[in-house]
Amino acid sequence: MFLTKTVILKMANPDNDLVETMQKYSDGMNYASKFVFDKGKPIPAMKLQKFTSIFVKY
Repeated sequence: MFLTKTVILKMANPDNDLVETMQKYSDGMNYASKFVFDKGKPIPAMKLQKFTSIFVKY
């Protein structure tokens, strides 16, 4: 089974370097994916947001 998600982004600071912004986005997505994979089962989006926001520094 394959799952495809489309994400629409609105950039808050369009003056930032796009490559840096996309790298941070990719890092965040990889972190969340690893978190779910380590749990071994699907996690609802709201719970995932609560779990990951504890560990992510802005």
